[in-house]
Amino acid sequence: MSVVILVQILFLLLHYPVDCSSSVICHPNESSALLQFKDTLTSHTNSYAYCGDKLPAIDTWVKDTDCCLWDGITCDGLTGDVIGLDLSCRPLGGKIAPNTTLLLLSHLQRLNLAYTYFDDSSIPSSGFSLWTNLTYLNLSTCGLSGQTPSDLHRLSKLVSLDLSGNDLEFDFNTNGLENILANLTELIDLDLSEVNMSLISSEAFLNLSSSLRTLRFSDCSLRGNFDGDFARFKSLELFDLSYNNDFVLNMTTANWPSSLRSLNLYATGSSGELLEHSIGNLKSMEYLDLSFNNLFGLIPTSLGNLESLEYLYLRNNNLSGSVPHTLGNLKQLKFLDLSSNHFSGQIPDIYADLRKLEFLYLFGNDFSGQLPPSMFKLTELYSLDISFNNLNGTIPSWLFALPSLNGLDLQNNNLNGPIKHFQNPHHSSLKYVRLSDNMIDGPIPISIFELTNLTELDLSSNKLSGIIEWSMLQKLKNLENLNLSNNSQLSLTSNTDISFNLTNLWKMTLSSCNITEFPYFLSTQQALTALDLSNNRIHGQFSKQKSEGWKSLQFLNLSGNFLTGLDQHPWQNIDTLDLNFNWLQGQLSVPPPSIRQFMVSNNRLSGEIPSFICNLGSIQVLDLSNNGFSGLIPKCLGIMMNWLVILDLRNNNFSGKIPEVFGNSGSLVYLNLHGNNFEGPLPPSLGNCSGLRILDFGNNNIRDTFPHWLEALPNLEILILRSNSFHGEVGDPSVDHPFPSLQILDLSHNHFTGFVPIKLMQNLKSVVYVDKDANLPEYVGDKLFVGRYQYFLVDAPLISLIIKGWGVELRKILTILTVVDCSSNEFRGEIPEEIGMLKSLVVLNFSHNSLTGRIPLSFANLTNMESLDLSSNKLVGEIPSQLTLLSFLAVLNLTFNQLKGQIPQGKQFNTFANDSYVGNLGLCGFPLSQKCSSGEPPQLSPSPIPHEEEDSQGWFDWKFALMGYGCGMVFGLSMGYIVLATRKPQWIVRIIEERQHRRVRRPYPRRTTRRRNH
Repeated sequence: MSVVILVQILFLLLHYPVDCSSSVICHPNESSALLQFKDTLTSHTNSYAYCGDKLPAIDTWVKDTDCCLWDGITCDGLTGDVIGLDLSCRPLGGKIAPNTTLLLLSHLQRLNLAYTYFDDSSIPSSGFSLWTNLTYLNLSTCGLSGQTPSDLHRLSKLVSLDLSGNDLEFDFNTNGLENILANLTELIDLDLSEVNMSLISSEAFLNLSSSLRTLRFSDCSLRGNFDGDFARFKSLELFDLSYNNDFVLNMTTANWPSSLRSLNLYATGSSGELLEHSIGNLKSMEYLDLSFNNLFGLIPTSLGNLESLEYLYLRNNNLSGSVPHTLGNLKQLKFLDLSSNHFSGQIPDIYADLRKLEFLYLFGNDFSGQLPPSMFKLTELYSLDISFNNLNGTIPSWLFALPSLNGLDLQNNNLNGPIKHFQNPHHSSLKYVRLSDNMIDGPIPISIFELTNLTELDLSSNKLSGIIEWSMLQKLKNLENLNLSNNSQLSLTSNTDISFNLTNLWKMTLSSCNITEFPYFLSTQQALTALDLSNNRIHGQFSKQKSEGWKSLQFLNLSGNFLTGLDQHPWQNIDTLDLNFNWLQGQLSVPPPSIRQFMVSNNRLSGEIPSFICNLGSIQVLDLSNNGFSGLIPKCLGIMMNWLVILDLRNNNFSGKIPEVFGNSGSLVYLNLHGNNFEGPLPPSLGNCSGLRILDFGNNNIRDTFPHWLEALPNLEILILRSNSFHGEVGDPSVDHPFPSLQILDLSHNHFTGFVPIKLMQNLKSVVYVDKDANLPEYVGDKLFVGRYQYFLVDAPLISLIIKGWGVELRKILTILTVVDCSSNEFRGEIPEEIGMLKSLVVLNFSHNSLTGRIPLSFANLTNMESLDLSSNKLVGEIPSQLTLLSFLAVLNLTFNQLKGQIPQGKQFNTFANDSYVGNLGLCGFPLSQKCSSGEPPQLSPSPIPHEEEDSQGWFDWKFALMGYGCGMVFGLSMGYIVLATRKPQWIVRIIEERQHRRVRRPYPRRTTRRRNH
């Protein structure tokens, strides 16, 4: 009898395999359930984008056929039950209904719907209890949203669970991770990446199955601190906690299972030191990523014990010291990234045995010395980046001969000497070479121009010399980007006979290359999109004929040349045209309608602005500053206010009233009308320009009262009203929170009367408090984007400082620079004690008024003060000794008051010269020659009080300019402080830069640019 049963079993196994070859196996109810589910699906072409090749759809799902033979279906070979459904990576989408018929497949063991797009459907809140046999569940990247299912914990046989890549979240109160995972004791593989777990306690890790093999919690918004004890997971091979910035893992106490092969803690907020015992025992480790964390200290030498390691990432930490030579033991290493740390000393000569290394990134450190010779043996090296270090010596010629090298980046070092001729491999793989910002001299070797696969060549900002002929570029058939700028001894010929086309060349930067004629060879480069020929010696006039044919050109910088004229419609599709600092004369030639950024400042243009400039329907930046334009601003300019972001008309001869054209502007950020002849009141429509950040009406003939209607502008950072005919009392603000972003207020050289507007100042949030400890230094005008190219509100000079006839142009205004200047007005009364509340104030100027009383003791609270000018008033009493607490105070002017008594001694006061106190008859003590005595104060010969017009430029003069035109260029802004007029400008600039660097904490993550001293 038993033999008969055994034969029957063998018969069933032979005739009914797992893939089900007989139609009798499929149960009608399961076939019907699958067909009903199919009816809810639609075609979705992008659902398989991350899965490789397109898989077939489910066309085999046909009624009255065996469902066990359908695509993606697996049946039990004995019972015919559907035990597997795999529709992953197919071009399918649709909706998952709460009562989806999939729940009727009660024998299901494996369900894989990864990359099937379900259009923000929710996972059924109940029904998992019907799948008691489910061991594998993959719903990755399905477009699901909402809560994770409440009865997920019923899947007690689950071995693999993947809910990653969806907009799901765990509800801490109902179906928290702790409750769900406590019952999933058989789990081996768990992936919850991108599931919102922000409410989950870090203690939830203690409920995870100790048998886990892979664990992925990437980008889950995890929070809290964890001591890093994962040793209980004795089978764990892969652990991914990346992109959980608020999850702080203590690496000093970390304890890892020896089975670990892959550990990814990228940007987790991990902190502490890497200790020998916590790293050295991971002998099976193949992948280790600890980048973008707060790790510090040395790299443990035990890292060299990880002999299976293939990928090591330690980028953007605070690691320091030298790199241990034990890393040379990692013979399987393919990728090594130690960039953006504080490593110093020479690069260790450890590469002789790293024959499999493909990527080596050491940029952004403090490495010095020369490249180690053992790098010559890195025959598999694909990319080498040691930029932004302090390497010196010459570039070894063998670098260019590495057979697999695709990219070489050594920019921003101290490399010197010439680039030596090198033997070029017959099929060089080099595609980009970046050697900019070094001290490389001599001619460019011809072998550079034989790198036929080169797409990018950047040799800018060196000391290269010699002559470059255009014909030398002919072999670079794949060239896309060429930058030879800022090599003062390099010259480029302008051979008009040469003719060839580099079909991929889209960007060429040749600033400061001694070019004397326009290289018309470039006009035949059909793909050329961006061209920078600034700061050369190109003379003459461009005709319309010469400038036609540049169909692809969108960015052109011709600033800093000697151009005298330009025809009306050059470069038919131009987007950005920079003609600043030339000799253009006569009427303004309006660019084509495609223009977005048009800059013609510092030329000799004259006449009125032609009305047809208002036909430029895309323009966002218009800079006509520092010319001889005159007449009225065209009223049609109001049409452009819908899209104009930057308007700079400073230092011309415009006259008349400022027109009411700004009411429709929601985009205007920068408006500069400084140094013209505008008159009448300010247009109240400016109060509608909610995006304004910089507003300068200085040095005009405007007659008006204080514009309280500007107080509601939420983003205004700088307001300059100086040197006009504003009058009346400033008074109290008209809104509860005036000027919420204002950091510089200049009311000087007007006719304001009444008391110091203390209520207005008390409400200036940026003056009362600024976060001086912000990680990253920010500048006025940062994060401003215009048009296609990144555009920063920076171009020299933002502020001109005129000090006793010395002109100093400073370029960077940090957002921590706060200034209040009420000088040269008719304010009266005492200086309010409330001024001491303005704790972030850096520059305060009340000079040339009629202020009386004593210097407030509350000034001792102005701990960030760097410049204080109270000169030419009627102040009495002694100089408060509490002012010696102002440790940043660099400039003090108390001249021409009625102060008396001994000058305070100590700290900054020991640095102030006599000219800080001139005109105060009763002062004595250092630095004055008059000694103090116990009797009456000394009587000194009175010094003449200077006339206001004579001293009107004696302290400072703000002149704002548009900063920073250029494709991919970032110009900094420099902070300007008031300094003593007896100092030389070079001294001023040096002190300003030193103080700026002391006050701004080094950014973290580590900088991507740094100051160089050649």
